[in-house]
Amino acid sequence: MLPLRGSASTPELMDFRRFRAWSDNARLVAPEAERYCETRIDRGLSHLVPVIQIPTNSPRVHRCDLVRLWRYARGLRGSAQTTLASEGVRHSLKVIFTVLAGRGATLAMPTDVYPVYLKIAMETKLRTVGFTSFPIFEVERILNAAAKAGAFHVLLPQPLKLQGRLWTDEETGTVEAWLRADRRRRILVDGVYGLGLPLDAVSQRLIETDQVLFLDSLSKGWLHELVFGVAVIPEQDQDLYSLAFRSLLPAPAKLLLANELLERFPDVPSQIAEELETRRLALVPRLARTRRDVLQAEHGYLVAVECSAEQLLNQHGIVAIPASAFGSCLGDWSAASALPSTDALS
Repeated sequence: MLPLRGSASTPELMDFRRFRAWSDNARLVAPEAERYCETRIDRGLSHLVPVIQIPTNSPRVHRCDLVRLWRYARGLRGSAQTTLASEGVRHSLKVIFTVLAGRGATLAMPTDVYPVYLKIAMETKLRTVGFTSFPIFEVERILNAAAKAGAFHVLLPQPLKLQGRLWTDEETGTVEAWLRADRRRRILVDGVYGLGLPLDAVSQRLIETDQVLFLDSLSKGWLHELVFGVAVIPEQDQDLYSLAFRSLLPAPAKLLLANELLERFPDVPSQIAEELETRRLALVPRLARTRRDVLQAEHGYLVAVECSAEQLLNQHGIVAIPASAFGSCLGDWSAASALPSTDALS
């Protein structure tokens, strides 16, 4: 992957594997430390995970039925023909990346949000260029650099995962203007941190451009990974992607599970959002006592603080997640998780 912009390398950065080992060791060397380092939402909120018992006489469930249920849950009206089914965001990305790689496309993607993005791109042999997006989301710089590198496709999260917020009206307008300047341009939006709630105004605006591929799944809003996901594609791209998605062979058991989740547990996303908001509001004052800069988070379960994970532990008795675990080259930023800590490895 060719960097569009990077930061100077910082010694002793922890990738996710090293963070897991460091976090586990912290239990031994600092058992009194407060642990804000849970990364698995389904594990941290296990008390909200819907318990499903599939009736033995359940009728067959079709993907088109689930698409309609998902669109209703997310408040997306209109035709469902542009919504294609998969097993999750990672699965959708693999399908889309494979199609793009076959066309010789280049994708610009963040290097500091989710390392699995790059892993999937490498598996599908898709050419990529990387950009930084944290702690400041400079969307104009990102899009200009992507265009300069010849990338017509850009992958971005919305809401922003590490900043814990929606895009601003200005940021959204910048993206819309970039798309209007060339009808070949596309934004791939990872919308899973919307937590299954009705789509916010930013996501609605992006989908309406007909140049955005909006990806979602049941992993965060219903706490079930690799069960069901969707890709809302531009109407003008139906011929490009429909066959690839419709050739997938979903497991009938997963379709039944997804149907139960969407039909019988419509309130789980709001329950998750309410608990996370309560826990975020309690976490921020604790981080403020470190006298470090803390980003104002309004969504999700991560609250970013300008302090290394080691300093947070040694000086403030807090175990948090280093930004490098998400792929960042910044050693002086961490993210505290509002998820309840579990006894298992974080």
